[in-house]
Amino acid sequence: MEPFIRKETLEASQIEGTHVTLSDIYAYEAGQETFIDEDRRQGTQEIINYLHALTHSRDAITAGKTVTVELLCEMLHRLLSGYAGTKQTLLSRHCSY
Repeated sequence: MEPFIRKETLEASQIEGTHVTLSDIYAYEAGQETFIDEDRRQGTQEIINYLHALTHSRDAITAGKTVTVELLCEMLHRLLSGYAGTKQTLLSRHCSY
């Protein structure tokens, strides 16, 4: 299931104009992000953030938790991890982290 999720996430990001490869994702997850071209590193981080948010929410729902504002804020926090400025303002405006 995990490889499928990575491939699906990659393809969805490519529709949005992100130029990242599946190898970039696996390199980043293996701690080898220095081997990823600088112009693809930010896109790779966005995909990794999406994967973390998706995995967290899937695990929470599988464990029987309901979708609440708190869970949505946790997902948003994971999506915006590593960002500054406008995106962090969005997070602080809507979630009490």
